[in-house]
Amino acid sequence: MGRERLADSLGLMTIDNPPGPDQIEVNLFGPGYGECALLHVGNDNWIVVDSCINPGSEPVALAHLSDLGLNPAQAVRLIVATHWHDDHIRGMGHLIEVCENATFCCASALARDEFLTVVGALENRPATPHGSGMREFYKTLSALSTRSSRPVFAIANRRIFNQDGCEIWALSPFDKEYEAFLSEIAGLLPTERETKRRVPPLTPNR
Repeated sequence: MGRERLADSLGLMTIDNPPGPDQIEVNLFGPGYGECALLHVGNDNWIVVDSCINPGSEPVALAHLSDLGLNPAQAVRLIVATHWHDDHIRGMGHLIEVCENATFCCASALARDEFLTVVGALENRPATPHGSGMREFYKTLSALSTRSSRPVFAIANRRIFNQDGCEIWALSPFDKEYEAFLSEIAGLLPTERETKRRVPPLTPNR
């Protein structure tokens, strides 16, 4: 069975040891349809796309790498946040803190003053014990502010990773979606005496 073994109690396939330097591996985690993707792209280089947590509130990508006997701080080369919805950013702040040598990539719209204003306003005025729904992004931005390296911003047709013969390209956002996102988030700013502080999921997700 090679690297795989069957977990008899659950009937699931699990991994005992890390892939070889010439092997590509894709792991999907999450309660839905892969809220977090962990990719080995060869030569001990790992990429994390989005984040979700396990029942112990640990980012699943960190837990899986630790189970393989790997040090995430050394193994993870790139962390990508595709969007800010709750189910794709849980644990992202902790992931950024641990993987201190990884480059962080997000859509350029998420670094604009308009979006950061919404994040700060909602985080500073939470209405529920769980915060505003933006707490993870607030933690992520705070962790990034302590680093000397700057994020890579994803735009359509931009190469965001190039190492050991592996290239990763962003396919979006295009200018039209970028502009639409910035125009929509103005309506998310909380107003005085507003009781609902949680950010609703936007559809479509630009």
